[in-house]
Amino acid sequence: MAGKTISRGSAEEVLGARQTLTITALVEGIYFGLGFMLIPSVLVNLISTVEATTIELFLFRSIGVMALALAIGCWLSREGTEEQVKTMSAIMSIAKIGSTVVIIAMMLSVDTFLALGWITPVLTGFLAIINFRQYLSVRKENI
Repeated sequence: MAGKTISRGSAEEVLGARQTLTITALVEGIYFGLGFMLIPSVLVNLISTVEATTIELFLFRSIGVMALALAIGCWLSREGTEEQVKTMSAIMSIAKIGSTVVIIAMMLSVDTFLALGWITPVLTGFLAIINFRQYLSVRKENI
């Protein structure tokens, strides 16, 4: 009897951890999605010493739309099988790592650095920390 209670409890813990991971990915996806869609345009308009090119702003908006789409996908898969939840979490992590690479590449561009100033390295570092935390969460879930 005690064995059944322990296994039932661990099944509930696994389900709770899966739901927490999915909700965390959803919140982060919405946060970064809206942030990448809105913040660069606002910063460029406020600073306006050097105008960012349309391509740079388009890349930021594309990253934002991708993050929002992945967040919606994570939310829709929250009741899926364990494999679907792990897959969506892994895709979310890969997408955020990809967006970090794009931002670092843009940061190395002189025009972007002049347009966004010190905000660009701060955003890059913050995103890298969040990516690493998400990677650890997915890694812990797979163990």
